Amino acid sequence: KKEPPAISVKATEPPKTETAQKKGDGGKIAIISISVFIVLIGLGATSIYLYEKHQTESRVSGWKNNERSNPSNYIRINSATVYGTGYLQCSVFNHSSYTTYSNIEIKITYYDKNDSPIDTEYVTLPNTISPCQTIDINQLIPYHSNKLRSKYIETQIINAHIVSQK
Repeated sequence: KKEPPAISVKATEPPKTETAQKKGDGGKIAIISISVFIVLIGLGATSIYLYEKHQTESRVSGWKNNERSNPSNYIRINSATVYGTGYLQCSVFNHSSYTTYSNIEIKITYYDKNDSPIDTEYVTLPNTISPCQTIDINQLIPYHSNKLRSKYIETQIINAHIVSQK
């Protein structure tokens, strides 16, 4: 029996295939995709932050303008009494958030036992009152005529000067 001649096979490198190339490109694509995703998230978060900041500033600006134009909505007088000698005693509360007021103009109306107005006086309180502050007032009313006939008084804020806003 004769043996077939030996076949010699030369060792070679395996050919580069497209699959190997796609794996290398896939890593680059993944890195680019993740980078774009991170940038988009950053832009979205920045947009939301800027929008919320703008909304807050608009709201605060609106409140400040309202406090500036309507001080009587933010100043309250509690427990007001005018004694026969012409002294006004009361507590004044500034419930604004941003505005300090001074020279608060008050209208005092006196009522008799039949709840009819007897007289009206106007007083300016020179005190300065900061936001969320209460002050006690004990002030002589100039030109006060004796109102001992009055059953009660009613006070109303007419105006106040703006000293500052935070």
